[in-house]
Amino acid sequence: MTLSAPAIASLMAANNGSKGGSSLLSLLFPLLLVVGVVALFRQQRRSRSRVTQQSQAAMVPGTEVVTRGGVIGTLISASDDEIVLEVAPGVRLRMLPGALARARDTTPPAPADSADPATPPLGDGSGRPELPPDDQPPPDRPPSR
Repeated sequence: MTLSAPAIASLMAANNGSKGGSSLLSLLFPLLLVVGVVALFRQQRRSRSRVTQQSQAAMVPGTEVVTRGGVIGTLISASDDEIVLEVAPGVRLRMLPGALARARDTTPPAPADSADPATPPLGDGSGRPELPPDDQPPPDRPPSR
């Protein structure tokens, strides 16, 4: 059964009565919607906080880390109120623990020869695209005045 717009309007008018007020149901839906959105945001924030705490707890001295500002260094020492990073030999930074974003992944990238052997490599390895044989690059131009 499909209802047209006039039929829905007449049902809503009959539901509201002649008082012109709103029913409890029309007030309850927006309230439930707001409560649901707030609960969803709280759950996401808790989850994010838990992951951050676990990753910071796993960082031990000697771990290569990245700060929220993008500084990469080796964690030298950590306490509840201060961490020390070595960003270059002999250069140490004291920071707050909240500045740590994550541990840096130090696993080496996969070797280049692990590609699919059925697919030939593109270009000559220089990163420049190959020109077709009949296309020649433009001659060098003299400097403009």
